[in-house]
Amino acid sequence: MKYIFTSDEISTKLNIIELEDLKFECDFIEGEGVFYNAYGKAFVEGEIYTDFQVEIVLESPIDPKSAGDIVNGDWQEYEYIFPV
Repeated sequence: MKYIFTSDEISTKLNIIELEDLKFECDFIEGEGVFYNAYGKAFVEGEIYTDFQVEIVLESPIDPKSAGDIVNGDWQEYEYIFPV
């Protein structure tokens, strides 16, 4: 299922995720249960990567109503997928 950030989530910058040395501006999230892929732009060491993905595994399954529910969920792990 595809989850798009609401205008309220974007205005409060809930779609901005900071992970280690990476800032990720998320456009939308797809997935279900505990497995999700977030899509957007990444900013790493002054470089911008478009079509960037972050694979997210949550600690337990959730029934999200919006992309913000996934971002606020308890992440077990994540992995970057750089565009080719």
